[in-house]
Amino acid sequence: MENCIAINGVIRAVGGAVMISLLAGCAALTGSDDVILARAMSNTSNLSGETIIPLKVGDQGPEMWLATSEQQGTLLLDRQGVHLDDLPGETEHLDVRHGVKLAGASVSLAATVDTAANRPMIVSVNGQQARLKREALLPAPDFEIEDICLFRDRQQLIHLFLVDGAGRGQQWLVLDSASQTVVPRKIREFSLPPGSSSCTVDDANSRLFVLEEERGIWIYPADPESGATRKPLSLSHTMVTGLAAIPNGLLAIDPEQKTVYRFLLDADANVVESSRRSLSGIATPEQLSVYQPASDQQTESVFYLGLYDDETDQYFHASLTWPEAIFKKTPEAAPVMATIEPVVQTRPVGVHGDVADDPAIWVNRADPANSRVIGTNKKQGLHIYDLSGNELQFFASGRLNNVDVRYGFSTAVGLIDLAAASNRSSNSIALFSIHPDSGEVSEAGLVPTDLSEIYGLCMYQPEPGAMHVFVNDKDGRYQQYELYLQGQKINGRKVRSFRVASQPEGCVAFDRQRVLFVGEESEGVWTIGADASAGTVLSPVVKTGSLLQDDVEGIAVYEQPGNAYLIVSSQGNDSYLVLDANAPYQVRGSFRVGINARAGIDGASETDGLDVTSAGLGMHFSRGMLVVQDGRNRMPEATQNFKYIPWQSIQTVLNLE
Repeated sequence: MENCIAINGVIRAVGGAVMISLLAGCAALTGSDDVILARAMSNTSNLSGETIIPLKVGDQGPEMWLATSEQQGTLLLDRQGVHLDDLPGETEHLDVRHGVKLAGASVSLAATVDTAANRPMIVSVNGQQARLKREALLPAPDFEIEDICLFRDRQQLIHLFLVDGAGRGQQWLVLDSASQTVVPRKIREFSLPPGSSSCTVDDANSRLFVLEEERGIWIYPADPESGATRKPLSLSHTMVTGLAAIPNGLLAIDPEQKTVYRFLLDADANVVESSRRSLSGIATPEQLSVYQPASDQQTESVFYLGLYDDETDQYFHASLTWPEAIFKKTPEAAPVMATIEPVVQTRPVGVHGDVADDPAIWVNRADPANSRVIGTNKKQGLHIYDLSGNELQFFASGRLNNVDVRYGFSTAVGLIDLAAASNRSSNSIALFSIHPDSGEVSEAGLVPTDLSEIYGLCMYQPEPGAMHVFVNDKDGRYQQYELYLQGQKINGRKVRSFRVASQPEGCVAFDRQRVLFVGEESEGVWTIGADASAGTVLSPVVKTGSLLQDDVEGIAVYEQPGNAYLIVSSQGNDSYLVLDANAPYQVRGSFRVGINARAGIDGASETDGLDVTSAGLGMHFSRGMLVVQDGRNRMPEATQNFKYIPWQSIQTVLNLE
């Protein structure tokens, strides 16, 4: 066994609770002679309950508890178990978040289940007035609820997870912190192991712990924009029945062994310390809850436990403390990244799978509010949206991947604006004309390429009337085509080739500076001259690492007369990096796109393409807007779409000029 430092347990009474010193640890499971003494709560022997949670803690331990009862509903109890308030009914399962602002008041927000109706219930607890209030009753899911757990995300929104024993899960948004209102909205459904029976969430690390009966404990990402991944915490603790999250870790209870297990996790959710403690004074400890009061002390952590005895049908309490200094510390969390809300989303593309990819913004210079967002569909073609997200046109033009826009191409019938898209069905450049006044889009032909697997695309306008298109291949090749009018047809000639070492996709030309920014998915962003005579040598702009995590996807330039910013999709951590578009390319910061609860719009994740404009488009977009592809469209779950974000929101949180 690995060497571990043991601290002799010292038991001392504090207001009827028991303080236990635990041992520090290593990854190996450790134990000692210390015993957690559980004491029965008065007046709780006939509640037919299941869960009890400490709510308010004074100098002598918890002064107020919230409990469920199959006969008496949801109960607010004092330290002697005397009823202070109740919501009658039949309730089971319980979780709480403290310090929540609701309609201007500071309350605890609880979730429980009306078992007769199989409906989750949101309850506010006013500790000052000792009052309970039912805030909302959610719809019954089409499965029997096995457990529930709350989650407070980085936006301070409150979510609710529902767990089904047959292996189904749901996530709901239940409280909007900005408006301080309960706004139940279903976010997503996801799969869990059959036999899932208990859950709890570590808010700070966005970790959802799920207990699979007779198998062990799993870790899922709790963030609503997360993908379908999981990681085993422990698959050896098969008799565990209850879970309770603690900072950077988890407590779990084994009723047969009368044992509490503790796991501490590092930033990558690896167990760095695990230990166990025996329980005494309780027959069959079936469920477990935990409360850690805020404290300025840095030398120890105190936890108050709520326990339910399945054999005696009674509630118990205990407390424990351990020195912080002897713990193997987990790494400090990364700085919290700013979260910005979208204000508009487009209609879903209507086809399942990874379909939506890249947007381009066309600005109607005569009537900016009548501008367009053009989005590619990798299975079908091209969508045209207005600034409210409504679909106006669709072209079944083939498997279009990336799209870009430029203005003022001279034709026999006058000037037109052009959109170009990489067409993977024909390895060609698909062209679309845009009427400068109405924004009406029409197909304008194909320019063939000799690429074997065309992928990314961007446009370049070196001077009025001239237009170039850059395209790339998954093998790293780039080609530059100059567009020209041949009779009534727009054609293109290849004028340059160069390459990156591995797979590229996103690119953007900064026309004013005559430079091209090139994304190499696993490596970062490069720059090269945009003119055909600029050669083939690439210079680095930003490498992948902690700020920019592969895949590097969409790239766009926000251009103003005095300055310009480069925006890059950091797909590996669902964020967006902003840096100066001029050397030395100073990084200005990163942000994520989160939930707009009031508008009912989910965040954005796994973003492929994006585009940005500095043009004032009116309404939300007086200083321009960013459009991003959303790889996981939720609340409710739907096929992929695009999200619109006001530039002033980015400007404010990153303190940009």
